[in-house]
Amino acid sequence: QLSKCCSSVGKTLVTCCALPRRGCCHKLRSAVHELVSNPCFNLSCGFLTVVYAAMLGVEVELGLRPGVYMIQMVLGAFFIVEMLLRVFACGCKFFSCKRGRGYWNMLDIMLVSTFVLDFLWPWISSESLTAGRIVRAARIARIFRTVRAARATLYVHEFRKMAYALQHSMQTLFWALLLLFVIMYSFALTFTQVAKDHLNTTANGTTDDVSYLDALEEHWATLPRSLYSLYAALSNGYSWAKLVEPLATISWMWTTVFIVYISLAVFGAVN
Repeated sequence: QLSKCCSSVGKTLVTCCALPRRGCCHKLRSAVHELVSNPCFNLSCGFLTVVYAAMLGVEVELGLRPGVYMIQMVLGAFFIVEMLLRVFACGCKFFSCKRGRGYWNMLDIMLVSTFVLDFLWPWISSESLTAGRIVRAARIARIFRTVRAARATLYVHEFRKMAYALQHSMQTLFWALLLLFVIMYSFALTFTQVAKDHLNTTANGTTDDVSYLDALEEHWATLPRSLYSLYAALSNGYSWAKLVEPLATISWMWTTVFIVYISLAVFGAVN
């Protein structure tokens, strides 16, 4: 199918030579639109994006080798030409925001435009501080080009179903995360206040056994630490049995409160 599209473009170019300028442009745009709409063409672009991502991995791991650099330059030139063909084929409709395609296309243009920096790097001196920062920022930005591979998955039926399900579950996910944060924040305030009060009491010398205070200060002494500890308890970052030990030393009541938090978060919000 891709070869048929390419031959169609060639025949159109030959035919356009004998047509008026306006008709030639219309014929050419139709042929290019047929080419860029072909699933084989889009899958090929996605495959080349995956190859480019693999080349980035080789560069990060082994350094920039001449062969790897040459492959990246060739792929970068191909992606620039591909984007120009898409813009030419769709015209102003390329930036239309119907069904969210316009936002994706604008992001695509931003990602592809960074390939121009690849061609300018040999002439950019990294000795100056400003140029060096630009080069480092550009190198990090190159990683985001791998997002373009997601476009190819839209032409695979199973991936398209997954993308559709993810798109329509984002609102529910947002409210679920917000509910989870409210629960975590409420319990974090409680545990932080308890930890601060106990640490202040211990500092005044009213408590003899202070072996658990290091863990209490590490996990519960501040509100950010408490939020982090509560999130880690849910995401298997920490064992919640270890996190509750310094609180249990203060009073068995805080062990009960922590169990209530785990029950609400795991069996309520997360489930």
